[in-house]
Amino acid sequence: MKAYITAGGFTMYWDDTVIFGLVTVALVIVFMLGWVGFVIRDHLRKDERKK
Repeated sequence: MKAYITAGGFTMYWDDTVIFGLVTVALVIVFMLGWVGFVIRDHLRKDERKK
């Protein structure tokens, strides 16, 4: 899969490696946000159980 994106006279070349890299980074970010959200929620629920 090869695509050329032209913006303002600047041509960027995208191939499968770049797309794979971007998707991988996006998945890592989503995983980290989910993990941090889970830790925060669990911490808040633990405080409620103490009361």
